[in-house]
Amino acid sequence: RYIISKYKENIMRSDDWTDFSEIGLGFHDKMFTLHEYIRVEDQYINAINEILLRLKIDNLYIKDYTENNLKRKEKDNAMITIQECDDLARRILRNELTHCIFFYPKKFRLSFGFDYYMYVSCNLRSESMRKILTKYNLYCE
Repeated sequence: RYIISKYKENIMRSDDWTDFSEIGLGFHDKMFTLHEYIRVEDQYINAINEILLRLKIDNLYIKDYTENNLKRKEKDNAMITIQECDDLARRILRNELTHCIFFYPKKFRLSFGFDYYMYVSCNLRSESMRKILTKYNLYCE
């Protein structure tokens, strides 16, 4: 299992932004902008897509879909496209969607935590995973 974040050495500092709602606030002596947010969000989405490409996965399933703190059981085990995964992942990162687990049986599992942490379980070797994450300026432990 990989714990992935935008934080160097996976250590969040007190002056790091952690949420979409913090756009317009100051961090590291400069204004946190929508442009900067989108840049980092895209790094996460691009990393997910490259992981899925390497695993030869072209669709996923979802479970524990939770919107406004209400679990939507009718969505459990629904198949989604990679584009739908991208859209749902962005909604989670922006706190528009409370929770969702993305998976492909016995091959891949993805979920998100607070403070812009992402959790991935898959059969990619750690060397391959680190190369992908380095490419997108992300870190893992």
